[in-house]
Amino acid sequence: MFVCPFCENFSSSLYGHVLSHIQTIHQHEPGFQMTCQFCPQTYTKISSYRYNAIQTDQNITSSFRSHLNKKHHTNNTANKEPDLPSHDINDEAQVDTDEQYHDNNDATHDSTNLMEKKQREALFILKLKEERMVTQKTLDGLLMDIREFAQYEMHCLQRQPNGQIDDDPDTTPTLFAGLETEYLQTKYFRDNLRLLEPNERVLGGHFRPTSSGCQQYKFDCCYDVPVLETLQQLLQNKQVQQQVFSSHKSSDNVLRDYCDGAWYSTHEIFSEDPYALQIQLYYDDIDVCNPIGSKSVVHKLGLFYFTLANIDPVLRSKLQTIMLVAVVETSFISEYGIDTILQPFIEDVKKLESPDGVAFEVNGQEKHLRGSLISVVADNPASNLIGGFKNLSSAFRKCRHCLATAEDIQSKVSLL
Repeated sequence: MFVCPFCENFSSSLYGHVLSHIQTIHQHEPGFQMTCQFCPQTYTKISSYRYNAIQTDQNITSSFRSHLNKKHHTNNTANKEPDLPSHDINDEAQVDTDEQYHDNNDATHDSTNLMEKKQREALFILKLKEERMVTQKTLDGLLMDIREFAQYEMHCLQRQPNGQIDDDPDTTPTLFAGLETEYLQTKYFRDNLRLLEPNERVLGGHFRPTSSGCQQYKFDCCYDVPVLETLQQLLQNKQVQQQVFSSHKSSDNVLRDYCDGAWYSTHEIFSEDPYALQIQLYYDDIDVCNPIGSKSVVHKLGLFYFTLANIDPVLRSKLQTIMLVAVVETSFISEYGIDTILQPFIEDVKKLESPDGVAFEVNGQEKHLRGSLISVVADNPASNLIGGFKNLSSAFRKCRHCLATAEDIQSKVSLL
C-alpha cells in the first residue's frame, strides 16, 4: 500500500493514484518539493517527477520498476535494491486488487474525490485570476463555456450500448459546481485555501465635487492585512518553520546578517530568545498609471510590506516571503499621518513584544513566540516621512547624513 508522504491520510495500492492526490492537494502549497526516494533529485512539479518515474509506460506500477532499473541499477551486489511494498508491482493480478480496495471504501473515496475535485477546480480558477490576469467577467464566461463543453464530452462518453445517451444528472459530474460566481469562489478560497483578506479601515472623509456640480461625501480608507494572521499562515509552511527554528547566525564572527550585529545580541528579546520573530518593514510609493501623466499624483499609492529576517538572506528577497501590510493613497498619509496608517501594525508588534508573546499553531501544537521590529527599509523620501523629517523640497537641510543646505549643494556639488 502506498501512502501520501505529505498528509499520510491518503493511501492506495496504485502509486499513480497517490501521485494524482499529491498533484491535486499538495502541489500548489507554498514551497512544494518532492524528492525521489531512490536518488537525491528533487522536483517542484508532479509532472516532472512522474516523467522521471515512468517516461513512456502508462502503468505507473510497472514503470516504477523501469525507473529503478534505468536510474538506479548497479552491478555492486552490496548495494541492495530499496525495499518496495510487499506486493509485486509487476503482478497484474495484484494491481487488480485496487478495485476490491475501492469497493470496500466507496463512501470514503467518493467524498475524498469530490473534495479533491473542487479544490483542484478552485486552484485552477486562482491560477487564471492571479497568473493569467483574467478579469472576473471573462472568468465567469470562461467557466460557463468549459462547463458546457465538459458536460457534452461526458454525455458522449456515457453512451449506452444501444446508442442512447444517459441523461441522468446524478451520473454526470458538473464542473465548477459551487464555484460559479465571484462570491462562491471567494467563500471557498476563504474557507478551504486559507485566503487572508485585507480589512478596510475608514480614516475620515470629506465632500468632493461631482461632475454634475453637487457635493458628495466620500470616505478616505486604507486597507490592512493582519500581521499576526499572516505570521500564522507563514508558520504553516515547513520551510519557514525550518528557517525560524534554526538560527543562521555566523559562527566565525563575520557580519553577514542582522543577527550577527551587536544590537541583536543586546536586544532584550532577541538576546533571550533565539527563535523570536524578526520583522523587517518596507515602505515605498508606486504609480498605478503613467508616472509622467496628469493623473500620476492622484492615483499614487503607498505600500507597506514586511518580511521575516529569520529567513536566510538568500531566500528573503523572494516574492513568496514578502508579505503585504497596508495599502493607502499617498495623499492620505500626508493628511492623516504615518502613525494612523500603521496603527494596526504597531499594535500587532506590541503583542509580539509582550512577555508572553503570541500563541501560534505550529504542527498542530500551540507555541508562544515573541518578536519585534528590527528595521524599516525605504528610499530617501520614504524614510524621511517615516522618521518625521520634512521632505526634500521644503527642508532647509536636504540631506540628514551630511546636513547640506540647498546653497551648499549648488556651490559645493563637486565636493559631495
